[in-house]
This record gives sequence, structure tokens and C-alpha cells, in this order.
Amino acid sequence: MNTRRINILLVLVILCTAISLKAQNEAVVRYTYDGNGNRITRTLQFRRMEDPNGDATKNDAAVECSTEDMTGHFGTADITLFPNPTYGQFQVKVERTDGSSEIRALVTTLNGAVLDERQLTDGLNDFDIVRQPAGIYFLRLTSGQETCVWKIIKQ
Repeated sequence: MNTRRINILLVLVILCTAISLKAQNEAVVRYTYDGNGNRITRTLQFRRMEDPNGDATKNDAAVECSTEDMTGHFGTADITLFPNPTYGQFQVKVERTDGSSEIRALVTTLNGAVLDERQLTDGLNDFDIVRQPAGIYFLRLTSGQETCVWKIIKQ
């Protein structure tokens, strides 16, 4: 009986390791720190992925997302997310330096269920997840080939 439990545990460890290694191959996360050792930005570097035909499906793109004040440079816009943590209502402020890029926003649960999807406008964009249970949600911003994901904590 104990051997069977050990075998099941070993299989689970191997599966978790394989999934972790697969996720590490898709994106690299780099952090920058200020002089006091505080983390100030998170950069996601997405690697080129290919479909079965050998065509590139995603170009390399680095996006900075600040972890301190939830402010970052995204495409040709400055993005600010606040408040975070939230009790259900939060805003995404968009300040474009060039009006040519469209920014799509997608709010999802941990399981990937889409709660809200829209194109962001200049200025304040209001989001509401009040009816959702407390937990962690994701805000995914996409502009062209760039993607940036912020974790939203609902209290």
C-alpha cells in the first residue's frame, strides 16, 4: 500500500516538474531594483514560439510592468492600475504618447474564465469585479505583439 502511494506521489512530482519547465520556456521574467534593493519593475520577455508548420506565432517582446505602484510603459502608452488590492472596483489609467496603438484589456479568473474584455480608451477605464469572490484575478493588456499581465487582488 505504501509503495502505491509513493508511486502516485512520484508521478505527480514528475508532472508538476514538466508543467513548470514548459511554462519557463514560454517567458522569462526579469526584475530591476533601485539603489535600496527595492524591486521597481518586472520585465516579461516572451520567446518566439512556432506552430507545427514552423511559422513564428509570437515575436519576442519585452514589456515593463512596475510591481510597486502598478505603473508601466506599454507600447506607446503609460498605464496605471489602481487600487490594488481592491474591494472590487479598480481603474486603469491610459496616457498615450502616440495615439496609434490600440490596447485591449482582458480580466480573467485564475482558471482563465473571461470576466471583462474591452478596448481601453485614453484616461480612466473603470472595471468592476464586485460580484466575484475574494481572490486573485488577472488583467492582461495586449497591443500588437506586446502583452503585459498584472495580478489583481480582490479582498
